[in-house]
Amino acid sequence: MSSKNSATPPFYHAPNPSPYGRLQAFYEKVFKEMEGAIEKHQTFGNWAVGGIPHLSPVATQKALGLWYAQGSIPGIPIPGAMSIALLPGDTRVGLFLPDEALQSRQVESWLEDRVALAYDGNHPRKIREANRMLFDRTFPDAPFDAQTLKAALSDPEGPEFLLIFQRLAYMVTTIWVTAIRVLYADGRVRSEEFVVQCQSPLSPEDLSGLPSGMLIQTHAMENGLFFSYVRAMATAEQIAAHLRARGLPDLVVEPIIEGGVC
Repeated sequence: MSSKNSATPPFYHAPNPSPYGRLQAFYEKVFKEMEGAIEKHQTFGNWAVGGIPHLSPVATQKALGLWYAQGSIPGIPIPGAMSIALLPGDTRVGLFLPDEALQSRQVESWLEDRVALAYDGNHPRKIREANRMLFDRTFPDAPFDAQTLKAALSDPEGPEFLLIFQRLAYMVTTIWVTAIRVLYADGRVRSEEFVVQCQSPLSPEDLSGLPSGMLIQTHAMENGLFFSYVRAMATAEQIAAHLRARGLPDLVVEPIIEGGVC
């Protein structure tokens, strides 16, 4: 009897893949879907802050369950990074930050506490490297336990698979965004503050593409105008040109100096 009709999942590249080949294909599909979810996170909802550097995957070994992505931190020459080692029962997520971003023990401890609180309260391990610190987390429970991963491998279109890549995307985004916000609050990410007067309120997406661009707050004035306070590594003229290109023609951008508007 011909085996032509035997069904195989669409991401398998061989009709009868070996167990190891199936695992490699599974890892590649997990990280592909995860990257798509992270990209959506970076432009939506609580994570939609223009100043959060986008993570770009580099030198990944997805077929082995290993993933690594960098993000350029404004004002700091060495990039930060996130990593994943996806192994049954021992999945690890790491946050890499350069020493220049952690110039005091107080900042390092504060960052460690905030990253822990942002996720599940457990503090990461800290591993010192040549010019940066790794904040390392291990996740042994579902959906990263061996049983759930086995179920996802057996059915790459099922709910277990969906849980795994969505959970990974959420963890990476939450830890990365929390770390960068801590650096903003401590002044490690250098930027200037501006007030934007416009006939419509700004959104975080309006600042996407501006180096270190962040929307702080927006409020309406009685004359029908909106005042938005933003932070960016740019001049007032550069911000105005950026916003006009995004369809906001009638606006005034002024830098804020200590004690008021310049």
